[in-house]
Amino acid sequence: MAIELFYCTVRDGNRTGFMLGPFNKLEEAKDSVPLARKLARKVNAWSDFYGFGVSSLPADVEPRVVFDIDSVASIKPDTVLSYHHHAHV
Repeated sequence: MAIELFYCTVRDGNRTGFMLGPFNKLEEAKDSVPLARKLARKVNAWSDFYGFGVSSLPADVEPRVVFDIDSVASIKPDTVLSYHHHAHV
């Protein structure tokens, strides 16, 4: 059985981005969805219309992720992000 890692993903129409991760456990990725919504809202007011959820990938696949776990730990709630990025595998 292949090891999988989990990510919080964002969908805008037919575009999908890997927003947060990787996480070792599905529940950790699910728990990150509110933070992902908050971070996306700081970048783009239209993100309220985006779909957020979780995805898994084999551990040997490394998608470009907007925020990795280490960078999220250093983000303060009042930080305004000054870029918009759609990550793709």
